[in-house]
Amino acid sequence: MGFLATLLCIVALLLWCGRSPLSAWVELKIFEHQMKVNVDPMELQHWATNLIAKRSGQIRQGVQSYGKDFHDSPNFPSGLKKVGWLKDGIELYAGGADPSVAIFTLTKGGPFVVVGAPSFVYSNTMMFILWKPGIYFVEQ
Repeated sequence: MGFLATLLCIVALLLWCGRSPLSAWVELKIFEHQMKVNVDPMELQHWATNLIAKRSGQIRQGVQSYGKDFHDSPNFPSGLKKVGWLKDGIELYAGGADPSVAIFTLTKGGPFVVVGAPSFVYSNTMMFILWKPGIYFVEQ
């Protein structure tokens, strides 16, 4: 009962605040929790680094976006399908020294996860939380 009450309070707060810094932080924390409960970070990183190895040669510089076809691929991390906030947005950032894969949530400006090799260091001005080496939760 306590969890349900807390969840309802969070949802009410999100609706009341709109896209305030507090609601963005709450959204990030919920997304982070869903990912940590449902997704094996090693499986996620293995999938992302394989995607980078297979596809980054096709991209000279910049971003390549992918859609729903990856959700049905045999190597797509099964736990990601359980994260309710994910949409079809998967982007491969290649052409630089540290290629990475970004997986986006449903809400525009909402949180997302960036995955690269364990040596990948996310360097951006957005707020980010390190999950495991090379895996970051990002709040826009």
